[in-house]
Amino acid sequence: MRNPWVDYAKGIGIALVVWGHVGRGVAAAGLVGDAALHARIDSLLYSFHMPLFFFLSGLFFKESMARRSALQLVANKFDSVAYPFFVWSLLQGLLAIAGAQWTNTGSSLGGFFEFLWRPGGQFWFLYALFLIMMASLAIYRRRSLPWLIGVLIATVILHFIASPLPRFLPLGRVFFNFCFFSAGMVFNEFQPAVLRHKWRALPAVALAFAASEWLLQMRWPANEMLAFVTASAGIGLVAVGCMCLEAAADRLGWLAALGASSMAIYLAHILATAGTRVLLLHALHVRDYWTHMLVGSVCGLLLPLLAARLAPALRLDWLFGVPAALSLERRLGRGGRVAAVPAR
Repeated sequence: MRNPWVDYAKGIGIALVVWGHVGRGVAAAGLVGDAALHARIDSLLYSFHMPLFFFLSGLFFKESMARRSALQLVANKFDSVAYPFFVWSLLQGLLAIAGAQWTNTGSSLGGFFEFLWRPGGQFWFLYALFLIMMASLAIYRRRSLPWLIGVLIATVILHFIASPLPRFLPLGRVFFNFCFFSAGMVFNEFQPAVLRHKWRALPAVALAFAASEWLLQMRWPANEMLAFVTASAGIGLVAVGCMCLEAAADRLGWLAALGASSMAIYLAHILATAGTRVLLLHALHVRDYWTHMLVGSVCGLLLPLLAARLAPALRLDWLFGVPAALSLERRLGRGGRVAAVPAR
């Protein structure tokens, strides 16, 4: 059963993703005032926010495998992960080429189809996540706790082996982030115990994150082990912190709404933030760093939400979900060979 804290964690995660991308866009446009402060914030966000999403993706994968056959699961993940990757890679790529004179990307038609082997922008996450899920179908045929822990240890070793690899290589991304997905699988087994002791666990993970982040910011000692500990502690802090936030559920509906719509925001936020930056800079001639950060982040969160809400009325709902005619999971059901299972 899905717990409310997961949507809180996704809401926090997607807000950090948007802020981070706004910041890098503003920096590329040459609008940073305090470069040292900007670098610290950027380092803080990127130390754990994407590992957090791999962790959250792994939380319910065991349950998904239990509810679906292997063929159903492949179809479901094609519909929910691969389909938006292809649609939005094409859409964002075309718009980047059309607006190259206004943006920081300098995109050209010559490299348009590189996304098939070198995913661009934020879509590397969907590319790597789909490959991890497909590999997990074979790796997690056994689902006992000792097996889950064994796979976690193996993927942690793989993480450090992959550290020297260039991050733009798809397999490099897979090897580097598989351990966080595996950690989500293991964490789900201990979730009831963590929920019972969440208030005791919160100070411990907060201290671990603060100490490791301070060392990381000081760049002493600068090594992959410290980066891994920081990412793990950051994930733990968000997870346990969001479990504690369940006590204030009546006041956090907005955060849960962000989390529930995190995929739509993830897909469209680059277009929203880039458009906002272009408008502020070239139409309104605003060059203030914090104005760009705040306005860009709010628009990066709210405009995709608005677009997703309006899409059905404009017959553009195919942008945010696979049409029934193209759904592999629905086709399996129609064929009568496998019973259809609603997507999570």
